[in-house]
Amino acid sequence: MIVKNKYLLPDGLVEIVESQLHPPNPDRFSVTHIIGPPLIRTLQIKHWNEIEVDVSDYLWMLLGSAVDKLISSAKKGSAIRQHRMEQKIDGHTIVGVADVINEDVLADWKCTSVWSFLNGVKAEWEAQLNIYNYLLWLERKGNGNVPIRFLKIYAILRDWQAGKSYDKSYPQIPFQTEFVRQWTNEQQLQYIQSRLKDHIDNSERECTDDEKWRSKTTWAVKKEGRKSAMRVLDTEKDATEWQLHNGGDSIEERKGECKRCRLYCPVKSVCKYAKEK
Repeated sequence: MIVKNKYLLPDGLVEIVESQLHPPNPDRFSVTHIIGPPLIRTLQIKHWNEIEVDVSDYLWMLLGSAVDKLISSAKKGSAIRQHRMEQKIDGHTIVGVADVINEDVLADWKCTSVWSFLNGVKAEWEAQLNIYNYLLWLERKGNGNVPIRFLKIYAILRDWQAGKSYDKSYPQIPFQTEFVRQWTNEQQLQYIQSRLKDHIDNSERECTDDEKWRSKTTWAVKKEGRKSAMRVLDTEKDATEWQLHNGGDSIEERKGECKRCRLYCPVKSVCKYAKEK
């Protein structure tokens, strides 16, 4: 992987980012790769030495890694931290690292935005913790350990603003704990098997709109002198009709975009679908 430094960040950051980036092992599936689009893993395997990224793309990754390292160094309490798991499922090796196992609680640390957290537990977070849960269940099966009863997200909110904390709907501190829905072991296995099948049978398929984090195009009715839109609607026709009955000076088209493709995809430099678009 070619790590560029477009913004001339300190050399130390470049060195750390380069040391954290490793190509996927074709014979193993990390939990992160299983829940992600098959194409990303496939292109990373095939084109690792050609992929171009910028060190600035990985600053939040460094923050998350730093939190993991600090938490894993904690000595107090009986919690197991950074527990590495590896299991064979349908002939494939699945590997994952659970951040915290504390008696009947399995938890994962996240450094995330307030906005993403206020929208509820992300589907990929729920899937990630349930896969960890299943791997741990296989590891502990029949040995008398306390079963996991609760899955949790511990979130550090990196863009939290003290000035907004007066609002009861806004987090009071830059930290939140969220319970995650726990699936049955049968549901966990079925999910893992379906994801493995997708990765193996459809390894080069184009990512779906959900996987691209595609937002839809909308039309905003605007009024001169007002910063925010009077109303945002899904079609130009609806916006025109709303303006006709409620006023407004103009209609602005707000084009949808594939946010992952544009901002967060690590293989966009070698992805033919990204280049076509």
